[in-house]
Amino acid sequence: MNDPYDLPSRPRTDFALRERRRALESREYTLMIATLGMVAYSAFGNLMGGAGLFFDGAYVDGVFSVVLGGLYVFALYRLWFKNDRRWWVVALPAGVSVLLLAACWIAGLGIAVVPLSLNLALLALIPLRARIHSQLQEFRRAAREEVADVGAAADDAAPAP
Repeated sequence: MNDPYDLPSRPRTDFALRERRRALESREYTLMIATLGMVAYSAFGNLMGGAGLFFDGAYVDGVFSVVLGGLYVFALYRLWFKNDRRWWVVALPAGVSVLLLAACWIAGLGIAVVPLSLNLALLALIPLRARIHSQLQEFRRAAREEVADVGAAADDAAPAP
């Protein structure tokens, strides 16, 4: 009954674990790039919109747009250069944008579909990125523990001098 095909093969297990890690890393990278793209688009749009409002003479609206663009630039900096995964980095400018868009819609100024959908997508990406990151961290922690267990087993199996 000791069929060698019933026992897990170590190279196959290692290959499967490596592929799982690569899939998680790929998914994390894809979500980060999607978040970066939407944040960069929003930062550029708000800053250019603020500059246009300044040139038109709507200084108060221009200040709001530039401040919001500055929040997006800060989020872009934290995401790209610092690899920051904290939820508030993206949620702060996206939440403020959604609130401002909702206030404009309630005031009867119309609804901007593209900025609203982009910011709602940014808010939806926050828990997805957190979940993938926690799965990857758990996977890496388990791999480190397994390496430590294998090392301890090898030390136990080594002959005493």
